[in-house]
Amino acid sequence: MPRSRRGLLLAVVACALAFGGCGGLTAEFTVPGQPVGDQAPPFIPGMEPVTRNERLLIPKSIEMGRVGEGANAVFVMRRVDAPPDQPLLIWIHGYGTASVGSQEQWLRHMTRRATVVFPVYTQFPFPVGPRFGQIAWPIVARALRRTLPKLQYDPQKVIVGGYSLGGALANDYAFNWRAEGLPLPYGLFSLFSGRRLERGDIYLPRQKGTLSPKTDVVQMASVNDLLAGTREASFMISKTPKSAPRRLIIVRNYAYGDHFAPTRTGREERERFWEPLDELIDRVNRRADRAAS
Repeated sequence: MPRSRRGLLLAVVACALAFGGCGGLTAEFTVPGQPVGDQAPPFIPGMEPVTRNERLLIPKSIEMGRVGEGANAVFVMRRVDAPPDQPLLIWIHGYGTASVGSQEQWLRHMTRRATVVFPVYTQFPFPVGPRFGQIAWPIVARALRRTLPKLQYDPQKVIVGGYSLGGALANDYAFNWRAEGLPLPYGLFSLFSGRRLERGDIYLPRQKGTLSPKTDVVQMASVNDLLAGTREASFMISKTPKSAPRRLIIVRNYAYGDHFAPTRTGREERERFWEPLDELIDRVNRRADRAAS
């Protein structure tokens, strides 16, 4: 393949499974840990401070910190006035981004209910080929093992979620948490998840394990999603224990069913994609509070 055509293919691949698609490419050159720009408080005690380029449009009403460097970095975001017992949401972004860029609006919304833990796990130029599939989950798991001990949280209020390739990694967390020494997820939210990019060179192998009956599972997929489809979501529901709460949401409306629909922030998109995650966080929170009382 000529070099120019190969470069174009890699650019398309990078956009195809990104949280914000090509709209977030201006943020791809921000390397976590790189001293670019001034430090941007407020910070989270015990963590590395973030720069303005790392914070981007995350407002000052949210504390933000970083653990680790490069692809091993994890960003943590929480409201300045957040209660200490609020849920912990591990949110895994899609392929083709290394920062919060283009994702700030939903991340700000998430912090209304939870402390958000955001693994970076990739760096520009983004890897393709079999090696990416081999290293993605181990990087996420290792980075979380370094980060979570620095946080105070209720272990019964842990939720893991993600979009696109990040949704598949969230599913892997729910399968593989015990083997990796990570906390049990009491909630799992996987949105338009996919493991393979058609006509591309990206494939994420599935992690082994079993889902816990304590995990409240929500899978969202679209019949009009030409990149991810419904296969991953249906598989996860089939593997969820019968005693566990589960919900499969299939989007059939063409206007909101393309792969990048969850990256848009109109009222309809917020209702369709944000509210199910809000409801899951609230359910996990209430269940833990009832158990404690």
